[in-house]
Amino acid sequence: MCLNRGGEINYLDGCIREFTMLSYQLLLLLTISSFTYGFLGRKKNITVTGELNCGRNYYSNVKVELWEADT
Repeated sequence: MCLNRGGEINYLDGCIREFTMLSYQLLLLLTISSFTYGFLGRKKNITVTGELNCGRNYYSNVKVELWEADT
């Protein structure tokens, strides 16, 4: 609540200030959360079963990691 020049309480002005402050806080929260998600990201896992061979050599119980090439 704010007093205007005539000494009357102006409820609308107080509501606008509160709404503006809440809007700024919400915008800040959304900005921080989007940057955090962008920097941390998500780890993507997939499990595949099959055979691994190189020429005539067959390998078993081998862990293979595939990495995305940066372009």
